[in-house]
Amino acid sequence: MEITVFVDDVNDNVPVFGSDSYWDTIPENVPVGLEFLRVTATDADAGSNAWVSYTIVDGNYNSDFAIDLESGVLSWQSPWTRERRHTYELTIRAQDSEDVNDNNPVFPDVYQPVVIENNLPEITVEQVAADDVDEGVNGALTYSLQGNTYNSLFTIERTSGVIKVKGRLDHEERKEYTLTVVAEDAGQFSLIILAPFVVAIDKQYCS
Repeated sequence: MEITVFVDDVNDNVPVFGSDSYWDTIPENVPVGLEFLRVTATDADAGSNAWVSYTIVDGNYNSDFAIDLESGVLSWQSPWTRERRHTYELTIRAQDSEDVNDNNPVFPDVYQPVVIENNLPEITVEQVAADDVDEGVNGALTYSLQGNTYNSLFTIERTSGVIKVKGRLDHEERKEYTLTVVAEDAGQFSLIILAPFVVAIDKQYCS
């Protein structure tokens, strides 16, 4: 699989990438979380204004990739299937810390997923997505589940917001689970939003 990375400077002068584009290949059936390429930009400013953050702004179909906000390291984030694209072109943005972090993340949608009991482990329940109108690091979001009440049953991927079932669920034991999803930006003084997330467990009917 071939990956071409284009870079996008938010500011006319800084930050500046070390290359106009990056190219790499990764083999099939790679594990989720595999790190394969690092992009690097520098900023001529001093102090906190020279701190650069990285985000993927285009080409990230199905959230197949993630980029580390601080290091610029790209990683593969999806289970491999034969239907995956063979070529990707990603656009990466480097942003300095000029923007003021004055907007909380917002969940625009209400999620009410239903899971059929006796499910297979690791099935996807839902992918949540919050919005943050701040720029750069101040608008880059990560996700988590508050508390540890149901951590043995549910997990959320930190960058993609994909919620999965870790264990088998039974309608007779419990008909629904209420989770608290946290979206947090990466600003120096980070802002968060908490949202209830109710997972209904439906009965499995035999035909």
